[in-house]
Amino acid sequence: MLNRAALSRSGVSPFVHFEQDAPEPENVPVGYSFCSGLPCSNFTTSRGRRRLAQMILFVALLPVFVLVIQNTYNVALAGKNVAMATDMKQHILLGVEIGTLIHSLQLERGVSALYVSAEDKTVVYDTLMSQHENAEKAIENVDVTWDLPTTAANQTDFPTRQSFTDSILRFREEVVGINVNVTVERVVQFYSSLNERLIAWIVQDITDSKIGHMWETLVSYHMLIVSKEQAGVERALGSTFYAE
Repeated sequence: MLNRAALSRSGVSPFVHFEQDAPEPENVPVGYSFCSGLPCSNFTTSRGRRRLAQMILFVALLPVFVLVIQNTYNVALAGKNVAMATDMKQHILLGVEIGTLIHSLQLERGVSALYVSAEDKTVVYDTLMSQHENAEKAIENVDVTWDLPTTAANQTDFPTRQSFTDSILRFREEVVGINVNVTVERVVQFYSSLNERLIAWIVQDITDSKIGHMWETLVSYHMLIVSKEQAGVERALGSTFYAE
């Protein structure tokens, strides 16, 4: 080692500190580090290569996972839309079928009132029998669980379709009996009471339905049925006036 005097004579400061150069590292593996300091940072080893393969596989499968989640959501949404459409179809069909039944009973009411008030009943009899058949078909075409509500405390309950039909059959026997003692007012009151309860059924179905924008359409249909019923009463009473 050089002494300080020699360094001073050579013009080098005696306070300069010399260090030996660090040896060059030998056989140090070079890797691509995505997780520095962890065992997977060295991809020249088997473990590092497995980690790299797992990372590549994860990146490749990530879009697949996203698509699976997205399609699962779309399937669930489509199923909900199908269920809503099915429910909407049932409510619309019920309204149409009940509306057809109301129309048939309105026609039967008018013909029955005309039959009761007519002097020559044979002229109206065939038309009345034909209308009876049409009304019975309309009753059978109501392809839902029978749930006719009551609109007054003193009304007869019709828990089944058959009980509703039997009530009409008994009244028909009174109308076409040998000793006809049924008045026009009685005919109008009987059929109007049935139609009132059928209309209440439509209202109940609209209230129970949850079909969004179709609710307004069903309400409009209900109001049309009500208007048609009121016009039917006037038509039945008017026809008996001219028959007399």
